[in-house]
Amino acid sequence: MYRIVIFFVFSTALLTVTARGNQSCTPAELAQKPGLLRASRLSGSTGGLPAADVARARATLTKIHQSIATGYKPVGLVGEYSYHFSGGTTAGVFGYSLYLLKYNCDSSSSDPAKFYVGTDTPTVVRIDANVINSLYLSAADTTDNSFRGYLFLRTMPKKVDGVYYLDNPLGNAPEGQKEYTYLITYDDQLPFTTLTRRDYLLVIKERLEKAIRENGNSSGFYNQYVERVSENLRGDATELSRPAIVNRMDEERFTGFLREGDRGAYYAVRHNSAYYRKGLPKSAAQFFTVVYSVYEREPVYTANIDAVRKSLDLAGMRSLLGK
Repeated sequence: MYRIVIFFVFSTALLTVTARGNQSCTPAELAQKPGLLRASRLSGSTGGLPAADVARARATLTKIHQSIATGYKPVGLVGEYSYHFSGGTTAGVFGYSLYLLKYNCDSSSSDPAKFYVGTDTPTVVRIDANVINSLYLSAADTTDNSFRGYLFLRTMPKKVDGVYYLDNPLGNAPEGQKEYTYLITYDDQLPFTTLTRRDYLLVIKERLEKAIRENGNSSGFYNQYVERVSENLRGDATELSRPAIVNRMDEERFTGFLREGDRGAYYAVRHNSAYYRKGLPKSAAQFFTVVYSVYEREPVYTANIDAVRKSLDLAGMRSLLGK
């Protein structure tokens, strides 16, 4: 599974060029300089996905790139894009990454007009099929809900402009770094479902029983958690049918249910097997995740991300699903 990384480093050599005549290079001047889109020199991974599926998946990603390239003209930077592919038991995972590499003045050069294209960036567009990286949910294996039996989701998705928006704070990200995540799905459905309180309690009961079998129950350490689970399972049926919002720190224990927004509170979710369409090739996109990761303290990044967002019709990408 692909994990989101805020800073990307490339092995390509620095490109040093002259700004304009013999004038001194300035960041303000570079921010207005026309940029370009170019394919990365680094070849994307294709591990585990058959060649025919790679070709079909590449055709889908190429349509997405062409949509961006038609409406987006980089300014003050180079947009370097690449594709990646990997196989899986139930579906392939593939995606498109666009790294926005800013122009920088070359202070090491004796020519004050020299500048170069940066080789790392905090601003990236990621479009992935069949994986939600922030949730660690992948259609490559729809039976995998982690060793817990469920996954953690901070807040439920909200509909924004016809698609789902996932509020996914970056935790310890540098100040000014923001991330915007969108999910494009079949018919406004979700590829995951929330565990009810009853579902969650049954999972925790099984985990506690396993922990006692494997570790023993010295001094009755687990008793309070076993009793609390049993007490809650005897509760009102309506309460037990509510979504499980749990303490992320609860491992082989149960301290009680929380409310959305409480400290450490997360929804417990798992794959929604009914969501996936059967009989499709592994190169078919069952859903897309679109992530705009941007360092908002530099206007050249925000201006270019805004331009990419205007060029990409998220709701229109639904027509590429299931193909």
